Amino acid sequence: MLLQSHEPKRRDIRVTIVGKRVFAAAIESQVHPEASVDWRRAGQELEHRAIDLPAETSAALVELVQRLDLSFAAIDLIERADGTLTFLELNPNGQWAWIEERASLPISDAIVELLTEQEST
Repeated sequence: MLLQSHEPKRRDIRVTIVGKRVFAAAIESQVHPEASVDWRRAGQELEHRAIDLPAETSAALVELVQRLDLSFAAIDLIERADGTLTFLELNPNGQWAWIEERASLPISDAIVELLTEQEST
């Protein structure tokens, strides 16, 4: 069992790392009461949009993925009311197609590029 404290949040953020590329999307979870703790409870109703993370956050997440000897990771963060980001989890085989579609992020292109680069080396 994994327990963690409840953290009040402004929104959820899903970050997908492919190689050294960072794709971040805000999930506006706080607009629906049923999604205030777990955004998945509201499903497709929530706004998803591409965002830019602070450069130091992106660099730290890429470094984490590399230290774990991974080429891909789906990372969940929350943004608190004061704008600070809190790391929740990293999934080395997390789903990504839904966030690519909802936030118009070119994740599949990045995966193809990464696999093509690895194949040619």
